[in-house]
This record gives sequence, structure tokens and C-alpha cells, in this order.
Amino acid sequence: MENTNEKANQKDVSNSFFKAKKTAKISPYVLLCLNTLIPFIEEPENEEKSTTNDMVPMLVENYTSIRLTNRQREGYNPMYEHLFDHAKK
Repeated sequence: MENTNEKANQKDVSNSFFKAKKTAKISPYVLLCLNTLIPFIEEPENEEKSTTNDMVPMLVENYTSIRLTNRQREGYNPMYEHLFDHAKK
């Protein structure tokens, strides 16, 4: 249900909000890790082409749903929504 709200929020925001605006400083190690994950993510998720910008939110969502306790998740989700709302402005 929360994912539906996030997707609805994302559709309300212009596409430029989600595009990278600055040169990312990512180490070669992190790029190697992400690029190694691409074949494993594209098949199950039916993604045509995964980018770093697509993969990071998916990894964060996976981490928060698996590794955070219910109490931590209850703190994280409203904090994220609040920051997301203010970042859109």
C-alpha cells in the first residue's frame, strides 16, 4: 500500500526531479558492485535496462523492508515522506 502512495507521488512530480543533475562521485568498487548486480535484477524485475538511479531506490527499499525493525521502519517511512515532499518544492 505504501508503494502505491510512493508511485502516485512520483507521478505527480516532474520527471526532472528524478534525473541526475550533478556528476556522481561513485568509486569504481561501487560501480563494479552495481554493474555486477544488473543481470540479476533485470530478469526478476522485468527491467529492460537498469541504471544506478533505478537500482539505488530498489536496494534502499529492499534494505528497509528486510533489515529494519518495525519500529525503525515506522520512523523511516514518515521521515522519508516528509523529506520527499519538501524536496519536490
